[in-house]
Amino acid sequence: MKYIFSLAIFITLNIAASAQAWDLPWDLKAHDIGQLHGHVGFGAPRIDTKRFDKFSGEEDFNSVGAGPFFGRLEYGLSRKLSVSLGVSYTNYKASWNRSKFDANTGTTPPYEYGVVVNNITFTSRLYYHMYTSVRTDVYAAGGIGYDMYKSTDYTKYAPDTATFSSYFKTPPAPTFEAGVGFRYFFLNRTAFYMEAGYGKSYGQIGFIVKIAQPQRNRVFN
Repeated sequence: MKYIFSLAIFITLNIAASAQAWDLPWDLKAHDIGQLHGHVGFGAPRIDTKRFDKFSGEEDFNSVGAGPFFGRLEYGLSRKLSVSLGVSYTNYKASWNRSKFDANTGTTPPYEYGVVVNNITFTSRLYYHMYTSVRTDVYAAGGIGYDMYKSTDYTKYAPDTATFSSYFKTPPAPTFEAGVGFRYFFLNRTAFYMEAGYGKSYGQIGFIVKIAQPQRNRVFN
């Protein structure tokens, strides 16, 4: 997944670089009515790592993965409000060992236990832009979404297969997020953003590109 995210960042920055050369530059606020913005971002730390608190002290505990990655399209409803539709993706695996007695060999070897998770979430958001200038935007955002969640528990110790395989329950499908953020347009149509709050992660960073702008707001040289 890190290669997919890197490709998304590369494409976004190339679009941004091309946008700077358009014949109709925008001398506008970072947010305005009618603007269409594209977002790509990455979140950390994952909130659902708390699911493993019970097992974090187990032998050889390890958690690896990728995400959450975010992608959104945001539209300006007014000079204070905007809405977005987005998707996030997370993939990870947690594993640990437990020593169990093997009657066949008379030994106590370690057996692997773990969980593999794939999570895609579709979310709609409402933004309130508290302070906006040409380059900067400070905002609060909240949204609701729908989780498509696949969680597979496993163990290599056969006697525990039936009891452990249902330990990690799949979360309810509805989900929500809320937070505050800041974006800075270091180029005319390209911004760096960061957010803090509650969602798939406690924080996220990424890039925003202005994709479209109403004709009435364009400034001609």
